[in-house]
Amino acid sequence: MRDANVIPYREMVQPRHVFEINPNHQAWATKPEEPRVETDAFISREHVGLMLKSFVDALAYTDNFRFRRHVELTRWALALPGCLSAPVIAKMYGITKQALHKRVAAIRNALPVGDAARFKPSKR
Repeated sequence: MRDANVIPYREMVQPRHVFEINPNHQAWATKPEEPRVETDAFISREHVGLMLKSFVDALAYTDNFRFRRHVELTRWALALPGCLSAPVIAKMYGITKQALHKRVAAIRNALPVGDAARFKPSKR
C-alpha cells in the first residue's frame, strides 16, 4: 500500500480544526466601536427562600401520598415556612418522631456545608 502512496491513518497529517477559525466572526466577536453592556443582578436570600417555598408548595399538589409525604419531609428538613409538625410527618411515615429526626439529619447532611447553604433549622 505504501508503494501506491497510501499511508496509515496515524501517519496522516491531522487538521487542527474542523473548520477555519475566524476571530472576527459576528457570532463571538464584538466590534470595538460597539459598547459591550453587561449587567449584574442580586437575588436576596429572602427571595431565594420565597422561590424555594413556592416550588415546594407546587410539588405538594399531588395525588400520590408517598410523594406528598416526602415533600413534607423535605419541607420540614429545610425549615420552610408552612411545614407540618414532626409528629404529623412521623405519623404519615408510620415511624417515631426520633426516627423522623434521623431521616431529616440525612437530608440536611446532603446539603452543602456552610451557613449560606442552609435555612434556619426548625425547633419542632
